[in-house]
Amino acid sequence: MAEEQQVAEESLGKLTWGYIGVGVLWVSLLLTGIVFERLGLTSSLFSSVLPGDVGFLTEQKEQCDAALKTVTQDREEFSQRIDAYQLKIDTAKNKVTDLKKELDDLKSAAAPPPAPAAEAVTEAAEAAEAASETP
Repeated sequence: MAEEQQVAEESLGKLTWGYIGVGVLWVSLLLTGIVFERLGLTSSLFSSVLPGDVGFLTEQKEQCDAALKTVTQDREEFSQRIDAYQLKIDTAKNKVTDLKKELDDLKSAAAPPPAPAAEAVTEAAEAAEAASETP
């Protein structure tokens, strides 16, 4: 009977230590999975169950990349607009200089040099006025 009790205790001890060993293995497997997820070493296996810092940082990085992309596109669009306006300004300045040249040409063509006969007539008219004013 002592042998039966000893065998029963040994089998109970083996059974207990077996369950404890299996439990420790499962807990260590779970903790290893959590560590791998927190370090970002898994694809997305535990991401819905155990969200970690890496998942949060990945989301923030994606948001920052999207914001950077929109800012870059806006900057390029504004740069193109500035270039277009600069081209319009240069074109307008060229038109202004061309119109000034045309205006100068027209002014010089509209005022012919005074003729010598016209000067003589003007001098005679001034002399006649001066003579009529003196009594």
